[in-house]
Amino acid sequence: MMRGLAWAEARRLTYHPAVLAGFVAAAFLSLPRWFGGQSPPEQWLTQTYEQLTLFWAPLHLGAFVAGAMVALRGGGERIDEMFAARPVDAVQRTRALFLAGIVPMGYTAALVVVNVLLVVAAGGMPLGSPAVIVYPTVVDVIYAVSLTGAAYAGGIVVARTVPSPVFTFLSGLAATWIFFGLYWISGWFPAYFLTPYVSPLSGVVTDNPTGAPVVYFDVHLAEWLEVVRDTDVVFWRAVYLCGVTLLLTAYGLRQSGRPARTRGLWLIGAFLALGGFLLQIPAYSGTWSLLGSWWDF
Repeated sequence: MMRGLAWAEARRLTYHPAVLAGFVAAAFLSLPRWFGGQSPPEQWLTQTYEQLTLFWAPLHLGAFVAGAMVALRGGGERIDEMFAARPVDAVQRTRALFLAGIVPMGYTAALVVVNVLLVVAAGGMPLGSPAVIVYPTVVDVIYAVSLTGAAYAGGIVVARTVPSPVFTFLSGLAATWIFFGLYWISGWFPAYFLTPYVSPLSGVVTDNPTGAPVVYFDVHLAEWLEVVRDTDVVFWRAVYLCGVTLLLTAYGLRQSGRPARTRGLWLIGAFLALGGFLLQIPAYSGTWSLLGSWWDF
């Protein structure tokens, strides 16, 4: 029964306006930049790679809004008719809603893979001058998908906590703008390791700027910094987001009307969220003073 209910919810999400709108918006922002067969122009030497994931933000917003809308709308007449012989309680329906999150996550995976293929076809992303060519990694794809999953679960939880369509939409829009449009605002410890956006690149103080492949001068630190990749941090951020998703799921099930067996979700979610957060810290390759320089503005 649970499989059939989850499948019914997944089919509804496949054609959900919010999911489709997020997909179209993200595709419009991220893909045409690479249609020319070369890397798009940039204003600073790390812009293309740093902001690659930002153009996928509409996918996460669409998942958040869709999760909230299906949670607020309830089961729907068709689903009620399908399971009329065996009435569906609130816990079962909530479980089905969370399981259906595979749909917006699938949309994200599809678009991100296409974007990565376009980057590869364009010859990669140049860093610095003379350019060092880099490519997105599988970890970047996993990170994007985990963000969509967390956003979808967050939409369900917000809608079940504050059952207002206007509030859920505005909260999703505000979160997207703050965490992605103003991503630099969380560039300080410990917020940098807790918020959704993470940069795949970091800067490390170097005493030999002429010998480093890619360097830039940080005016706030008054130091030359070498640009390095932070793939490990991106991976552990994805693990952290998976933990947050499980915690949101456990909370949503608990709020669904009657006690549910959520202890396992709480424990696994807490383990992944806490472990992912803590393991980002030693994996961070950048100069730690960069995470405090935001306050110098």
